Amino acid sequence: MKEKIVKDGTKIILFALDTEDTSVTGVITGHWSTMDDKLMYECHYKELDGTEGDLDNLMRKDFEVVPNKFINLTPHTITLNNGTEYHASGKVARVENQFSNFCCGISTVFYGEIENLPEPEEGTIYIVSAMVLAAAKEKGRTDVVAPATGHPDCIRKDGFIVSVPGFVR
Repeated sequence: MKEKIVKDGTKIILFALDTEDTSVTGVITGHWSTMDDKLMYECHYKELDGTEGDLDNLMRKDFEVVPNKFINLTPHTITLNNGTEYHASGKVARVENQFSNFCCGISTVFYGEIENLPEPEEGTIYIVSAMVLAAAKEKGRTDVVAPATGHPDCIRKDGFIVSVPGFVR
């Protein structure tokens, strides 16, 4: 299957490689194929501090297209700390689980099929539960996120989560 080309001018995210790094946004400025038919990209990026630069020799796995659509596949409205709300879509993604026998009080979870998670669509991010996210990551999905309920900037009231600062992948 031939890889779909990301067009010049497309906004992308270059995600942080570790906790010492920062994710940055950029714009695709060109692409080419190597002699062994690998599709390569170049981009212009801008860091949060205003620093700008150019990168080349990026492969498709090195970046993601900036999402233009979020679909909430949880049964709850997700509210971000900035007031943005993502209402439930009416479909709930769920994952089948199986467990090993307990040994010393510990069991291993094995994720099965994920229900109601659509196929990946360029520019679309699916909001799911943390458990569905874990299962989807095992299956190689990169288009799913879960509310950042463990983040220190998560807002709680009377023991319940009121809003989250964003999403985790």
